[in-house]
Amino acid sequence: MFSSVIRLSLHANGETFELASIGPKLVVPRKPIELPQCDADVVMDVDGESFIWPVKLPSGAVPFDREIATLANGNMRRQGSDGNPQ
Repeated sequence: MFSSVIRLSLHANGETFELASIGPKLVVPRKPIELPQCDADVVMDVDGESFIWPVKLPSGAVPFDREIATLANGNMRRQGSDGNPQ
């Protein structure tokens, strides 16, 4: 049986935050985070291959937010394990 290794993260303001889950218009952080309104990238790594969605955080995030609203800010891009776009 093969099981993929999946990691979810949010890259914003020069920092990386681990995510518990992602959805079409939200992300769920693993730990409380605080961010202003900003542009960010939602990143899903699957067995070393990254799928990157540029988003906006229209309301930012405060530590008591269980979910953080996102708005699409471009097209998903794919990056291989060698770091090159695919």
